[in-house]
Amino acid sequence: MLDNKCRTGPRRLLPWLLGLLLLAVGAGLFGNWEMARLRPQIAAAVLRATGRHLVLRGAVRLRLLPLGISASDVTLDGQGAEAALHVAVLRASPAFWPLLHGEIRLTQLELVRPVFAFVTGAKNGNETDAKPPLGERATAEARPSLAQAARRTSPEIRSLRIRGGTLLWRDADSGQQQIVTLDDLQLDEATPDAPITVAGTLLYRGQTIGLNGRFGALQRAQDRAARSPWPLWLSLTAGNAGLVLDGFATDPARGRGYRVTLTAASPTLAELAPMLPPAWAQAGVPGLQDIGFAATLADGGDGRPVVSTIMLHVGATALAGPRLRLLRLDLTGARLDTPMLLDLAATIGVQPLTLTGRLDPPGADLFAQGLALRGLILTLPHADLAGRLSLRLAPRPAIEAQLTSRRIDLDALREAWSPPLAKPAAAPPGATPPPAAPPTPPLPRALLTRGDADVDLAIDRLSVAGQTLRQVRTHLTLRQGRLRLAPLQAETAAGAVALDADLDAAQPVPPLAVSLHAPALAIQPLLAAFGLPGHSDGTLELASDLHAAGETAPALMASLQGGLGLALVDGQIDNRALAAALASLLRGTKLPLGLLGGGESHVRCLALRFDATKGVATLRAARLDADVLQLTAEGSLDLAARTVALELYPELRLGGAEVRVPTRLSGPWGAPRTQFGRDAEATLPANAHCATALPLARFGQSGSLPPPAERPKGLSLKSLLDQLRR
Repeated sequence: MLDNKCRTGPRRLLPWLLGLLLLAVGAGLFGNWEMARLRPQIAAAVLRATGRHLVLRGAVRLRLLPLGISASDVTLDGQGAEAALHVAVLRASPAFWPLLHGEIRLTQLELVRPVFAFVTGAKNGNETDAKPPLGERATAEARPSLAQAARRTSPEIRSLRIRGGTLLWRDADSGQQQIVTLDDLQLDEATPDAPITVAGTLLYRGQTIGLNGRFGALQRAQDRAARSPWPLWLSLTAGNAGLVLDGFATDPARGRGYRVTLTAASPTLAELAPMLPPAWAQAGVPGLQDIGFAATLADGGDGRPVVSTIMLHVGATALAGPRLRLLRLDLTGARLDTPMLLDLAATIGVQPLTLTGRLDPPGADLFAQGLALRGLILTLPHADLAGRLSLRLAPRPAIEAQLTSRRIDLDALREAWSPPLAKPAAAPPGATPPPAAPPTPPLPRALLTRGDADVDLAIDRLSVAGQTLRQVRTHLTLRQGRLRLAPLQAETAAGAVALDADLDAAQPVPPLAVSLHAPALAIQPLLAAFGLPGHSDGTLELASDLHAAGETAPALMASLQGGLGLALVDGQIDNRALAAALASLLRGTKLPLGLLGGGESHVRCLALRFDATKGVATLRAARLDADVLQLTAEGSLDLAARTVALELYPELRLGGAEVRVPTRLSGPWGAPRTQFGRDAEATLPANAHCATALPLARFGQSGSLPPPAERPKGLSLKSLLDQLRR
């Protein structure tokens, strides 16, 4: 029996060999006829596999060794919002034995330069194409044979390769599109019940992304009645960044019943950016480092995933130069629709900073609805904050906050923020003088017009410029580039302080308005803020109502309008501070200010008032009445040209006598011309007395006046001669 089979085996193979020979001869002699017969069968195979009509515009060729079919300029029609496909070259490998029986069974498929176009949006879904589908525009000869050919075509693709492909998503409403380049992608399935493997590289936003995946069998995925877990694992890598999806789906054909764990890690957020949603890239990616993220995504049953077990970690990052550094940020939450806990640690200079709070659940549109941080607690060695803060990134960035503080020491914070100043080395004799200080930076117009803000702030104790303000209340708003502080109110030991400011950076020439009313400010911190030595005592009254327009400090000075007034009664000023403050002004008078010594001078009054018009400040009152020195001035300062035109009436009391040196200053601020020789007995201006100058400095408001002046003791002749001898 076995011998019989062996003897008849070659006989049975003979017809197959003859058929193969005839097929080869037919392909060589009657190739064109065979190509035409293949067109409807290929189209039918695609129709059965995808439900879409295929148009073959280019040549179709059959290759025997190795066995394969190739076609060029291939188009698969799309419907509604689904994809349309165009392939430059399509290569398919059919099974050999079924082909001998006239049946095409595809096992391998290669697409060269395919373009998958996905169109979404209301317009695409609502509009209808009046033209017939591409399949209906196929050649008339192909139509009658499609149905019959489909029954003889059985696609069992086990391998799919895509080279140089493009995925294109276009929104029909906005016209925006996203493009992914499929550099080289390979999908394999050994048998119908074997896992599917995916490997390849993509190009997205200019960065190469490696892709590897392993999924359950295609046969199980197509079985809609089955509910056993269909495993899935997908890994994306971009540089040193990586993202992994690991889980399963019970109904993969419908995209339902899934539960996956998403994990991501990257040394920097910039490397992870290509894997983030497009809106995140458009909003700008900060330079965060040591990024870690994990979350679980499960089918919510309504088409939206349920996100749970959320963890975000950010490691040490320099946020604003070397002075502000993030040490760590941790964000954890049970579910995306429940509050998440924030824990942050950072440093400002060498000062530690901590921030804790609860993040409200984000809305459906994270960028439009933003994030809200409640129960915020910020602690620093010299400050604290508590309250609520919300941040929105779209349609334009916006911050809203309601904050309270027990204590903020701005002086200490400024010292911690600013880098330590190196002590300048002594310049050698004859060395070139150091360059002038750099110009004041322009108004940060781009920053002020980029977003909006609405902040309510209440501070129990605020320390600034050596002043201690209590019960500080302010409301700051920024709307379309207009910044308003209306008002800032505070209490001092001697009275209330009120500040209003308005800056509109959206205007071509930004206008600025500042109004300040401070009836009682300690003079010592102000003098120290300007670097004047010694200890002084007294209360300064300050009032201003100023307006200007411009983007730089010189432009603002050149357009200054309004008035400013300073008044002080019955104070004590260190003589060194007094001499340093007046040195540049009285340098040309040759008065021996060194006679003031190192003690203190009693100041009966200090009154200063100027009114500015188009950058020219006119002195309405300028009077200093101290023990040893009295000074009255009148004239103007051109803030745009940086020139002065002043009449000075200094009086130095020497040995019981009053010595006057009337002086005229004119020209540039730094080196004005000095003119002497005026009549020392000339009549002083009308505001050369405390009783007349102080009301002007107070803008007509009532206030205290010093008691009548007593005849001063003055300096002894011996002290004068000693000083002149030096």
